[in-house]
Amino acid sequence: MGAVKHIPVGTGDAVWAGVGAALTVIYAMATAAESVSVGKIVFVAGIIVAVVGLKLVPGRPPEDAPEPG
Repeated sequence: MGAVKHIPVGTGDAVWAGVGAALTVIYAMATAAESVSVGKIVFVAGIIVAVVGLKLVPGRPPEDAPEPG
């Protein structure tokens, strides 16, 4: 349960949904169940970039955290 202390629920949900969608499309394209197109590759890459962006954006400290200094 340590991850709950460090990752906001909304961010975690967005990451799981984005990664799940991207991996599903990548798997379908790899197994030829889905056609490959430039648009799909661009949008899947956009999902991956957005997930990485969510990870890199600093969150605000918890309400009960002591003030620095």
